[in-house]
Amino acid sequence: MRQVFSVSELTGKIRQLLEQHLPRVWVCGEISNRRAQNSGHIYFTLKDGLAQLNCVLFRGEPIAHRELLEDGQRVVLQGDLSVYEPRGQYQLIVHQAELQGVGALQLAFEKLKQKLQAEGLFDPHANVPSRRIPGGSAWSPPHRRRLAGCAACHPPTPFAP
Repeated sequence: MRQVFSVSELTGKIRQLLEQHLPRVWVCGEISNRRAQNSGHIYFTLKDGLAQLNCVLFRGEPIAHRELLEDGQRVVLQGDLSVYEPRGQYQLIVHQAELQGVGALQLAFEKLKQKLQAEGLFDPHANVPSRRIPGGSAWSPPHRRRLAGCAACHPPTPFAP
């Protein structure tokens, strides 16, 4: 005989399994999407190259240097896994945090940003206004050489005056 669960029943069972079989875990990764709330809670995502984990640091948790938990910071966290049932998402409720320095994802982002800056892509004086193309698209002349291979995808269209 099959057993049919409601979504909330199944989510509750998953929460029970996580909390019973994975108590207090240590996990390392890089912080991203950090959001500090007016309540004093801090929400963020812990990532590595292959996965991500939602985390919450509650206001009352006595963690030293909580203000240093910023995007790009590599950390080792200790906490309890739980399920936030209204969304059906598992999360880590953080109890301890150890700073490890700037993470690899942040370093890669900064390297790419520097490369693009060297190409002048962030220079406000180098920006050329886009011209309107009939049909709602825009074409920016300095990027024409980069998009030369797209001619087959988008047939040439005369520029609007």
